[in-house]
Amino acid sequence: MATGAIIAGTAMFAGSVLSAYAQKKAGEAELAAAEGNARVRQIQAQELLERAKINSEQLRLKGKVFSEVQLSNFVRAGVELDSTSTITALTDTAKKVQQEIEFSEREAEFQANQLMLQGSIDLDLGRKKKKASDYAAIGSILGGGGRIGTMFTTGR
Repeated sequence: MATGAIIAGTAMFAGSVLSAYAQKKAGEAELAAAEGNARVRQIQAQELLERAKINSEQLRLKGKVFSEVQLSNFVRAGVELDSTSTITALTDTAKKVQQEIEFSEREAEFQANQLMLQGSIDLDLGRKKKKASDYAAIGSILGGGGRIGTMFTTGR
């Protein structure tokens, strides 16, 4: 009977240790995945802001070309360039282009901030899962120890 109890106790202990190890590794994997996701979201946010800069420059250039075409059309049509309506039309065009640029940049900044926030949430969740797995691992060890102690004190 003593040999059987020792074998059973050893198996319980080994099972508890293995379970604790698996829980610990699962938590580490969750945290590593969360860190990776956070890094990816940070890169996405940076790339989004870079693309927004490029898009803004493209809008500026298109606006400049449009204004030049508009000015050229005024000249061809014989419109006086110093008239109030001509100046107003050119100014309105420039304002519209600038508003579009500002809107585009604000939208990109908002989206980048959302990506960064999501990355932060991912990381926080990964840390919490890691902590939970640490507690679960401790619980496995304590539970296994309790079962072993019960087995030896009750003889079952």
